[in-house]
Amino acid sequence: MYECRIVSSINSVDAKSWDSLNPSNNPFVTHAFLKALEESGSICAEKGIQPTYLTLWDSDQLIGACPSYLKGHSFGEFIFDWSWAQAAAQMGISYHPKFFIGTPFTPATGPRFMTKPGEDHQKIRADLISYAQNFVVEHDLSGLHILFCPKDDAFELDGFEGPFGRMQRRYSCQYHWQNRDFKNYDDFLETLKSRHRKQIRKERRCADDVIIHNMNGELTRHDIESVYTCYLENNIRHGNEPYLTPKFFFEHLSSLKEMTHIVRAESANGCATSISFHSNDIMYGRYWGCTEAVRNLHFEVSYHQLIDEAIQRGYSRVEAGAQGWHKIKRGFSPVYTHSLHWIRDERLWEPVQDYLHREKDAVDEHIKAANLETPYKAL
Repeated sequence: MYECRIVSSINSVDAKSWDSLNPSNNPFVTHAFLKALEESGSICAEKGIQPTYLTLWDSDQLIGACPSYLKGHSFGEFIFDWSWAQAAAQMGISYHPKFFIGTPFTPATGPRFMTKPGEDHQKIRADLISYAQNFVVEHDLSGLHILFCPKDDAFELDGFEGPFGRMQRRYSCQYHWQNRDFKNYDDFLETLKSRHRKQIRKERRCADDVIIHNMNGELTRHDIESVYTCYLENNIRHGNEPYLTPKFFFEHLSSLKEMTHIVRAESANGCATSISFHSNDIMYGRYWGCTEAVRNLHFEVSYHQLIDEAIQRGYSRVEAGAQGWHKIKRGFSPVYTHSLHWIRDERLWEPVQDYLHREKDAVDEHIKAANLETPYKAL
């Protein structure tokens, strides 16, 4: 008989036991990454993101878990439900707090129902969803939202009947670069149509006047200062409140060095940086910023350098985060991403379900249009 326990801090779970549920080493559900978010104060109850991890135990053995949170808002999710919250308010329904499964501030697909290898994933997944719905009801939350879940989970759980209601899948779109067993960056360029190949080569010449550093593993204080400065500058430039605190960078980033890749471009007038994380097989571009605006430098440090690095490592793809029609001409292709939702109040849930069906058609059309813009030669 399995036992579900609610854990309010990742430090309450042994790191080795937690990470044993993540054999792909997805960086954003590692014990170290979640610990860095917590201990840096980037997530906490005061910020409306309260760690509420679901853990499943067989006696004293951890066999399943969810990276899950009690959320008092919808910031930092990248699967937008603001219109749902507005509709709820008009109906007199409280939309926040809600129960969120995923990694805060991180639009990257990853394990959501983490399962110890050798255990029955489908059973553990079903148990965790049941516990999650029970938690929603017991704490009078509005619903359950599982964001950026793997495709298999999304397909198999679409229509899943929990103890209090049926889950429904939501489709969205990102742009990913896929490695076709390229030997090097030039090999990748040769698969592009001539005008796109020439455009990228022209674009990359922006880096001729800057010094590019690629850093893996050891991070110096100077590296971290550059990353934080650029991260802060980018948020200020866009009028955003930074999600990550200075403490995340200066006290915890070094603990994530084995999963971190930093690109730093330096010139006489300033610098630009991007920070990426990687699993066993995928590179995830996450943050970028600059102190000096240089034409096309964003594409160099956030896309071209990551593609080059992924080819050298033999990784299968590069995921560069949310948004990005502009990524198409640089070799990224549209892909579906997936989430799962359930809202307790049928007055709201019924129209939301209808909306999700219509939204799927719009996403299909978007991906069809994006594929017509492909820079790749016909196979």
